[in-house]
Amino acid sequence: MQVRIPISLVLFLVALVACSINPVPTSIHEEPIEIVTEYVTIDDEVISQGDLYTITGPIWWTANIYDGEQKYNESLARFSQEQRYIFAVISYIDEVNNGGHEQFYSSSTGIVWRDAFAGFRELGIDEGAGIIQESAARMGGNPGLDRATRQ
Repeated sequence: MQVRIPISLVLFLVALVACSINPVPTSIHEEPIEIVTEYVTIDDEVISQGDLYTITGPIWWTANIYDGEQKYNESLARFSQEQRYIFAVISYIDEVNNGGHEQFYSSSTGIVWRDAFAGFRELGIDEGAGIIQESAARMGGNPGLDRATRQ
């Protein structure tokens, strides 16, 4: 089964990420947070519920963008291609909005550029794909997935 993620879902997810605020502890004596591991199969039923965190949350805690292409790919092996694309598209948008393409490519997040490009294309967001393609062209056409090489 191939899952196509509607553009409205992507835009909602982008808005959700852009508007999210990390709460600041009001006291140093707050109760510790209990960490619970849950396993979810992303199927049509889960997607129809519209809970974006259920779909994308696990990848944020698992993706290894720091230790090179092999570790990045290994860390994402258990996720669907669609989850990987959404992760990359949102990571790209976050970094570019924070400091432009220089920030994106010079940070560890730049490793996702190919997935972000493919994600925009898969979602039918040609303008986003075009912007990444142009930024990659300005870096020689095929920026490395190694951070030091990109820098």
